[in-house]
Amino acid sequence: DQEIQENNDENEEAMDSVADFDDGFADDLASSNSDDELGRVLGLGLEDEPKFADVSSITTIPFGGEERNHQIPCVLCTEIIRGSRYKCPKCHYFNICSSCEKTTDHVHDLLKIRKPHTDTKNDDFDAKVSEIEGDFPDGCEVLPGSHITKMFMVRNSGLKSWPSGVKLTLLKPKEIDVEFNYEDVIPLERGQEEVIELSFTAANIPGEYFYLWSLCLEDDAPFGSNFIASVKVISQEEEERKQNLPQEEETKVDNIKALKEFDSKVDPIEDNYPLGGSIQAGTEINKLFMVKNTGSKQWPHDLKLIMVQFKDFKYDYVPIASLAPDEESV
Repeated sequence: DQEIQENNDENEEAMDSVADFDDGFADDLASSNSDDELGRVLGLGLEDEPKFADVSSITTIPFGGEERNHQIPCVLCTEIIRGSRYKCPKCHYFNICSSCEKTTDHVHDLLKIRKPHTDTKNDDFDAKVSEIEGDFPDGCEVLPGSHITKMFMVRNSGLKSWPSGVKLTLLKPKEIDVEFNYEDVIPLERGQEEVIELSFTAANIPGEYFYLWSLCLEDDAPFGSNFIASVKVISQEEEERKQNLPQEEETKVDNIKALKEFDSKVDPIEDNYPLGGSIQAGTEINKLFMVKNTGSKQWPHDLKLIMVQFKDFKYDYVPIASLAPDEESV
């Protein structure tokens, strides 16, 4: 009790010494979750280079004297951050612990945050959303009022299991009514995956439309990645005109389709070298990618991999397999 009281006295003295700041400055900065928010509190534009700043000189020790954690993992060692957190004001994803900060030379100056965000409700719940290929790819053309179905693979990437009552909420567009429905969202355990089928009705007026949904808790607090869809609504006359293209136009369309005979989809596989991570100069990096033949023909045997930037870099790769359509390889 005496240690907690002494710490509270130090906190009050530290707060009194910050005469030029608003009363909520430390809390605002400690809870900032984006570059814009940090810039707003610090009075910086994104083009400014902030100096290293200890933005919270107040050490918070809760009842029992144990050090509070920030409820988010370090991007380098993946452990939950306890004690001080170091956040990059320009790289939204970059949060590291005090141990990794000692051996890391990040490209930007870091902000030191000792006091965790007191409201960790949405930090506990997160979701990774990826679209499953289907009959309605983004940007596809549809007739007014068409019924569209999209499939998404959803993974609980947060710190806690989802509660019951999680729902999908339409964020955009707000200017028109959109009829949509989906199966009940299963309360996923941490790391568990589930396919969610989302159906909606296209607008009745021709034009390009962008749709955005988010998972929400029962109190309507959104969390996780967004569900995204985009379509181009065309009139019945436009559809008929396209069906009656002259032979010359049909030939052009065939030529465009021929360009899709060879195509691929490349997805990175999680490894020890996350995007934007810091490493020692001269470190040899090994990356893995899942490659899928999304074209209509089998790949030839003489495919090669070329670097389109930093052409003086040295690199090597395993010979590329001759994949058949829809076949995958690492």
